[in-house]
Amino acid sequence: MVADVERQLAELREHEAADGTPDLRTSVMTHVAWAPPKWADAARRTLAGLDERHPSRTILLFPEPRRRDGIDVTVSMRCFAMHGVSREVCSEVIELRLGGKRSQAPASIVQPLLISDLPTFCRWRGEPPWGEPELEQLVGVCDRLVVD
Repeated sequence: MVADVERQLAELREHEAADGTPDLRTSVMTHVAWAPPKWADAARRTLAGLDERHPSRTILLFPEPRRRDGIDVTVSMRCFAMHGVSREVCSEVIELRLGGKRSQAPASIVQPLLISDLPTFCRWRGEPPWGEPELEQLVGVCDRLVVD
């Protein structure tokens, strides 16, 4: 799965701006967001609003424990113009729908996707299940926890 995500990101980075120069990929942090599927749109909007101020890699986790075991992946780039720069700056978005038992081990899925040497923020939508393995695992691989 990790190799597939990295391959998809590389393909998206090959996109060139209108003047033939490549877009700029930059990340100042990694966002990891855990949100129930019913809050998927709200999570996307919230994190998209941070892109221009804090270009980042965003990993959206949507747990679906009642679904069959597996991971569905969607990879995209969000690019925007910056004042004084002729190229667009792009952030990466990785959406993971974690089905069945995969929703019980999020850290093992997220950790290989983190950008090393950058801070990682975990955003948890709703009341965190304090003491539950999913939360404890993500807190273990992230630098900060933000509760929405």
